[in-house]
Amino acid sequence: MVMKNYKGGVITKPFSSGKRRDYRYSLRNSLSFKKLETEDDIAAFYKVLLMNLKKLQVPVVHTLDDLYDLKFRRYDNNIEFYGVYTDNEMIAGSMLFYFGNDIVHTQYLASNDSCLKLYSMDFLIGKLIETALEKNMRIFTFGICTENQGRDLNFGLSRFKEGFGTQFCINRSYEKTLKISR
Repeated sequence: MVMKNYKGGVITKPFSSGKRRDYRYSLRNSLSFKKLETEDDIAAFYKVLLMNLKKLQVPVVHTLDDLYDLKFRRYDNNIEFYGVYTDNEMIAGSMLFYFGNDIVHTQYLASNDSCLKLYSMDFLIGKLIETALEKNMRIFTFGICTENQGRDLNFGLSRFKEGFGTQFCINRSYEKTLKISR
């Protein structure tokens, strides 16, 4: 989504009416938003992520060591983690990738299902958008909404993301069979 839609201090302006209501409700739930800086913080995020992926019956792509490697050894300045807490317990989080000085991409949006009534995902996304605006990012991407290597659209996930004022785009996928000559 292009961040200019969020200028003017009202991040909820492009949200659907339901998402505006959910975000406002989340603000009344004593949630806190924190940048995750340590290995322990990232391990807490990973625990929430694994719980979320298990519920969705989706295999994990990265190990916890992969996340440490990406954050602390390879791309320290281009990757950030954020979490949402209630009563000092992380209940939602995300990993962000920064591309250049103008694009931020969410990787892994995860939440604890036992806390759905707190609207922690709406809170998280609102705070991530605020963070992107503070960093003068031009584009905020939510990533894909497909399964089966792009063949099937996850309508629920797509509707969820579109509620925040996003628009989908179709990414082309190309494949080439390589012949190895010996």
